[in-house]
Amino acid sequence: PNSKKFLQGGNNLIQNQNQARGTGTGTQSQSQNQNQGQLLTHALLDLLSHPTTHSASATHTTSLYAKTCAIQILSKFTLSNTHLLHSQILSAPEGLHRIIDLLHTDNQSEESIPVRNQALKLCTIMAQTNAGSARLMIFGEAYEKVMDIATRNDLEGIVQQDCLRLCVEMSRQDEMGSEVFLGSSRLVRFLARFLDLRLGKKFVDPQDE
Repeated sequence: PNSKKFLQGGNNLIQNQNQARGTGTGTQSQSQNQNQGQLLTHALLDLLSHPTTHSASATHTTSLYAKTCAIQILSKFTLSNTHLLHSQILSAPEGLHRIIDLLHTDNQSEESIPVRNQALKLCTIMAQTNAGSARLMIFGEAYEKVMDIATRNDLEGIVQQDCLRLCVEMSRQDEMGSEVFLGSSRLVRFLARFLDLRLGKKFVDPQDE
């Protein structure tokens, strides 16, 4: 599918939903918009599930650009209609888990890094806006995946901040999130690395001034 058409369709649907709420449009029109939104949300999740075009053995593939656009649309949906978007993702088969899987670092190619970074931002928005989604992320081992990303040596500082911000949002929703994090010695060791200033670049790779 044409990713630009999906992006434009997503923007149009958001505008229609906002206009319907602002003008008091009837329930039938709102129901139609919701049905269209659910179809689009599920289609976007399907795009994320397909291998990239670099995979020669796959029957259905999706370009990295299309995946990035799909995540951006989902992020816009989350911000514009929070409760509806969460319910649509959770109603899709493995909906939330398909997003969390984008955070997996195993065999992650350099070309897929923009998709991973956008997925980090989407997960942060979802954790911030819905306690149920945050809890499902925790059970989906999102903490471990995020910390695996954050401790990569070749990672940019801004991405590390996004990783830590997601952990904060997941922990903020309820006490269970903090208990899971602090109950894992592996996660606590990861966190301790960020507090150890000796791991800064000037200590790891000192250069003569």
